[in-house]
Amino acid sequence: PTGEIMMTGEGHTDWVSGCDFSYDGDYLATSSGDSTVKIWSFEEGKCIHTFAEHQFAVWAVSYHHTGKFVASW
Repeated sequence: PTGEIMMTGEGHTDWVSGCDFSYDGDYLATSSGDSTVKIWSFEEGKCIHTFAEHQFAVWAVSYHHTGKFVASW
């Protein structure tokens, strides 16, 4: 709400195609042209997991309303 930067970081090696905040606001999921999906923790201030199972660019990512998993395509 204040416009302050919450977190910065490096991780993807290509363009970022999508992002989605978890419903509790604790995590951010990002998708990229580097064929990965990353989960970022605001508490830890870093990427906490990388999914690298896609063979091609990942165009979007979305949290399920339970916050227990993400969908990517």
